[in-house]
Amino acid sequence: MHDLFPNLSYYDTQSRFLEKTLEFMYLVVSSHFFRYDKARSVAFISLLLPFTFAQPESVFYYECLEIWKLLLNHLIAEVPLVNVSFNSVEDILDSFKQVFLDLALGIVTSANKFNIADSDEYFEDEASFSSKNYQ
Repeated sequence: MHDLFPNLSYYDTQSRFLEKTLEFMYLVVSSHFFRYDKARSVAFISLLLPFTFAQPESVFYYECLEIWKLLLNHLIAEVPLVNVSFNSVEDILDSFKQVFLDLALGIVTSANKFNIADSDEYFEDEASFSSKNYQ
């Protein structure tokens, strides 16, 4: 493969793959998540959790957090899920309670991994991510 793309390093390939994976996940959450039934919703969220904290760079980590933010906004706004009826926002959050607790714990512990003392880096990354067109 290196012969086909001589100017493309392994790092560039890996970064590009992560970018495209994150774009795809953003698209799934923004446009298709409501189509999942409860079991698939929980499965998707359960896979998103370790993926978020396995990111090698803070920029990808922040993009994962943006996906979580979008997902939480959908759930709080009570965007209906196919074949699932919830009586209230509390019912929705109860269904995903353990994952959200694990997410919160992971965010707190990842502050050391990415040295998140400087919030300016987050806001720069957030502006960059928000300006991308994923639709």
